[in-house]
Amino acid sequence: MVAVSTWAVKAFGLGDLRMSSLADFDFYSNPFWTSFALTLIVYPLLFYLMWYLNPSLTKNRLGLSWVLSLFSAFMFTVSAFYEIPHVRTLWNCAVDYSFPTPGSPEMAALPERYVAYQGQMQRPHLLFSLENYPDPSRIGPHMIAANFQAFLVLDLVLGVIYYREQMGPFSTWFHHIVYYFIVVHMRSRGLLDVFCALGTPIELSSVFLSWGYMFPHQRNLPNQIGYVMSFVCNRLFYVAIMWHEVYFNLQDKSVRYLYTMTLLFHIYWFGAYINNQRKYGRKKRQQHFATVLRGVALKIKADKDGRHPVSDKTPAFLDSSAAPTSIQGEKERALRPTLADVSDDNTDPYTSAMHDPSNTRDPLMAPTQQPRSRRRV
Repeated sequence: MVAVSTWAVKAFGLGDLRMSSLADFDFYSNPFWTSFALTLIVYPLLFYLMWYLNPSLTKNRLGLSWVLSLFSAFMFTVSAFYEIPHVRTLWNCAVDYSFPTPGSPEMAALPERYVAYQGQMQRPHLLFSLENYPDPSRIGPHMIAANFQAFLVLDLVLGVIYYREQMGPFSTWFHHIVYYFIVVHMRSRGLLDVFCALGTPIELSSVFLSWGYMFPHQRNLPNQIGYVMSFVCNRLFYVAIMWHEVYFNLQDKSVRYLYTMTLLFHIYWFGAYINNQRKYGRKKRQQHFATVLRGVALKIKADKDGRHPVSDKTPAFLDSSAAPTSIQGEKERALRPTLADVSDDNTDPYTSAMHDPSNTRDPLMAPTQQPRSRRRV
């Protein structure tokens, strides 16, 4: 029994947990668990404050489920300005693919960490260089990773209480549990700074996505453009360029496989977004065409009867002067089935579910319409 409990403590990354006294809460001597505990206190307060300031989240549980994600994505994005300066580029890297002769002055001038990195390089730098990694002396990555791990725990706990219907099996449960243990794995190998360099820039798109869910009336064209541009630049371009450096020049093979999985997920999500855009555009064209045809048919019918109906749904080029009430009512009744048939699946491609309608929290895939049955608090 003791062996099992010891294994569980180690598996969940709790082996060095120290929060028994106030002396343990110190960002210099215990940065990870201090930041973890602080996040467990601050994030729920911010969650309830946002809910209080925006009471519409009581009905908009999909938006409520993205409140914590907004805070986490914002913190990750801000943290990127701290982490990215440690990433060397092709133009200022100290280690290149031309290996100095062992014992030469060039080799002796390189710090020990750079010598080790140059020895493991397989390909020249494509754009970025991770020659400054890993660097366990910095405490910033410990605080950033702890904040992210605490968010994963809180999102599951508060989700079960307040927005269980929005917690998809893949986008929430699988994603959060897997990333929790990824942080544990990276921490056990002293690679939290690598985790932050690879992960902090890619969360900018989640800021736009979360804001659009929380405030649907502000999900306008600038919001969607910001989301798409940040997704393409950060989740596709940055990850693809950094994947080259991770896969060929970083010694730890587990990071290669994890980052490959991340890149494939991003490509899949973007492909689903493009497909949703095409479906949405096709539905809008069908709806417009059906409205025009119905208006033409009603105008022909009215011309035969010697009357000219007017309706809000009639195209502008078909509008005429006032018409008898009976004709207008007949036109509205005739319009309803056609518009209903066309508009049944007329959802916003920005958030429409593609592969799994229950997967309401996948990036690019969650439906804007709320479920009919909703858990009350």
